[in-house]
Amino acid sequence: MKILIIYENIPETTDLFVLETSDSEEIKNLGIIHGHYINAEENEEILDNCTQWYYKLYGETTWADKEEYSKYGVQDNEVGKYFKNKIDYQDILDVKSLDIDYVVVTGFIC
Repeated sequence: MKILIIYENIPETTDLFVLETSDSEEIKNLGIIHGHYINAEENEEILDNCTQWYYKLYGETTWADKEEYSKYGVQDNEVGKYFKNKIDYQDILDVKSLDIDYVVVTGFIC
């Protein structure tokens, strides 16, 4: 399954990631975070999944360490796993040419 993740870093930027996965657990967790944002979520399961995906998409941060990643179920080899899948776009994105099966909108509200 090919998935487009629209990750909004509100109010600054929006990043796009395209990833392919057949992992049913990853697909389920992406479904959980759709429409939800870090710093704007009270449901702990959803917030944990949003945070987990943040670390998978962006990788290491200055405020997180191995213990923090582990707290959210992110293994060492998953930190930044999908950063290489970030799309550098400047014009209108032709989603049809990407053959996308699923779109997830999520992010972080500052």
